[in-house]
Amino acid sequence: MGKKNKTIFWGDFNQSNFSSLKGSAQTKYLIVGGGISGLSTAYFLLENGERDIILIEKNTIGSGSTGHSAGMLVCEPETATWTQLVNVYGIDLARKYFEAQVSAIKLISQVIKSEKIKCDLMSQELLMIADTKISKKHLLKDYQTRRSMKRRVDLLSKENLKTEFASKEYFMAERIEENISVNPLLLARGFAQYLKKRGVRIYENTNLLSVNLDIAKTEKGKIEYKKIIKCLGVGDKKVAIDRYLATIAITRKLTENELLSIGLADRDMFIGDERQSFHYGKITADSRLLVGYGDNKCRGKEKINYVHEPHVRNIERFLKRVFPNFKMNISDAWSAEYVLSRSVAPVILFDNNEVTINGAGTQLTSVVSASYAVSKILGKKHSLDKFF
Repeated sequence: MGKKNKTIFWGDFNQSNFSSLKGSAQTKYLIVGGGISGLSTAYFLLENGERDIILIEKNTIGSGSTGHSAGMLVCEPETATWTQLVNVYGIDLARKYFEAQVSAIKLISQVIKSEKIKCDLMSQELLMIADTKISKKHLLKDYQTRRSMKRRVDLLSKENLKTEFASKEYFMAERIEENISVNPLLLARGFAQYLKKRGVRIYENTNLLSVNLDIAKTEKGKIEYKKIIKCLGVGDKKVAIDRYLATIAITRKLTENELLSIGLADRDMFIGDERQSFHYGKITADSRLLVGYGDNKCRGKEKINYVHEPHVRNIERFLKRVFPNFKMNISDAWSAEYVLSRSVAPVILFDNNEVTINGAGTQLTSVVSASYAVSKILGKKHSLDKFF
C-alpha cells in the first residue's frame, strides 16, 4: 500500500526547486505559504501591476494540503450545498460565486497550457451520485437549484447511470460540466516556476518564525515588508478554522475493458452525497481509480507522511461494495490534513498591514479567495464584495 514510502503517488514532496532565504531581503508584499492560495495571491498581484513580491514556503511548493489533494478542480462549494448558498445569499450572488469559480478554472487551464506545465490536465464531467432516499431528495433539490442558476447539468436515472457509473449501489446522479482534473503537486510547482519567470522571488524551506513590526524573521534571514499576506493552511493557529483529515487511495492500473465495465471509460469524476464523511474519486491520467474519503475533525499535532488505516479500510470496503466484480488492490495511499472555515465563506481577514487567507477547502475557492483579497488590498471593487 505504500504507507512507508517517502515518495507519494503525485511525486516527491521533498524535491526542492528553489533555494532557501539566507540573509536579509526587502519587499512590498510578503506572501507566506506555497500552496494554491499563496501562489494565486502572487499571480493576482502581478496581474494588477505589482512587481515587488516575495513568497516563502516552510517546506516545498505544494507540499501541504494542495499537493496532497485529489486534484479534482470542481465548481462546487466546500462547506455548503448550492441550495444552502442560494438560501443565504440569493440566486444572483450565488451565481456570481459560481462564475468566479469558472473563471478560476479558465485561469488555471490557461496557465497550464501557455506554460506547458505537465500536470495531467484533463477536462472531466462530475457526477454527484445518490444511494439513499435522503441523498436522492438532496440531489433533486440541488439539481433544481443548479437549473435556477442557469448551470449546465443533466439528471441521470438509474438506467442512464449504467454507462456513466455502473454500480448497483447508486440510482441517480447529476452530471455537471465545467471541471478539470490535474496532478496537484505538479500544477503547484509549474505555477511557481511561472511566477518566478514573471519576477516573484520564491524561497522554499524558509519557515516564518516571528513577525515584529514590519520585519519577518526566518531561520536564516529577515524580510522587511510593507504588507504580509498569510496563506498558512493547517499551520495557522490564530484563525477560526477547523482542521480535517482526509485519505486518498490509488488502485492498480485498470484496463480499458475494466473502465468500460464500471462506466468510467470517459474519465468522469464523482462525489457522494453531502454526509459529513463522503467518498469521491476520479480516473487518473494513467487509468488508475483514485478514491478519497474523510472529513474527520483533527485535534493535536499535525502529522506528516502517514496513512490513516481506518480510512483506507473504509475505502477498501467502498470499492468492494460498489464494484464487487473487480479486485482493485490499492497500490498507494496517503492521508493529509486541511482546514475549513466555520462559515459558508472562506476566512479573509485584514488587520492593518497583515492579511489572512484560509479555510477555502477547495483549490478553486482558494483562487477565488486570493482574487478577492488582492482586490481589497489594492482598494478595488470585486463582484463578490457582498459574499465575503
